[in-house]
Amino acid sequence: MAGAAQAQVAWGNGMANGSGSFFDWANGHNSNTNLFGSPTLIGSSFYFFPSDFVARSDNGSAPSGFTDHATDTLEVDLIAHAGFKIDGISVQEVGDYSITGSGASADINGTLQVSDAAHGSLAPDHLGFNPVFPATSGFNTSWGGSAMRDLTAVEFGTAFEVIHISVTNNLIAFSIPGSSSVIRKTIVGGAMAINVLPEPGALGLIAMAGLVAVRRRRA
Repeated sequence: MAGAAQAQVAWGNGMANGSGSFFDWANGHNSNTNLFGSPTLIGSSFYFFPSDFVARSDNGSAPSGFTDHATDTLEVDLIAHAGFKIDGISVQEVGDYSITGSGASADINGTLQVSDAAHGSLAPDHLGFNPVFPATSGFNTSWGGSAMRDLTAVEFGTAFEVIHISVTNNLIAFSIPGSSSVIRKTIVGGAMAINVLPEPGALGLIAMAGLVAVRRRRA
């Protein structure tokens, strides 16, 4: 895929830019073929419900010979409201796969990348998956993946207040004659799961998925 042109597709339904309770976001878009689709904001978490994020190889036939790739990247700028900072980012996602016959396999990989002006691009966090891939058997088998980045560990005295995040997924299906493989993504959530740490004597607001992500800065 090196050197291939990628067209950015802005998130639809007015979700490319907006404001939540503790953060604003801007420039929300997907690359490549818009496989992630547009998110829904639930509480302070964004959830994607992809409808066609699928790699499929049947009887040794796929766009790349025996192999099909389904790859996309979602990107967005996240801006903490005044008095808050960003403590972490997490990703949680699920899907399923099916393999029939022998010699076929399904695979998936993904990364979470965070950057800002003060710290530059942090080392990417690779998503971990359960079960472990590649898989060579299973029918209508569910899988889950996750990654998280604790930004407090790399602040070094400078808070993360405006960050750029990207999440990339690559689904891979392989088959030979007499076999088939399909792997799909169904829900992605928590890429910006935002929580506020509890103030003294008050309960924190817990997002539906992910890591504590935003904290009020002390004056």
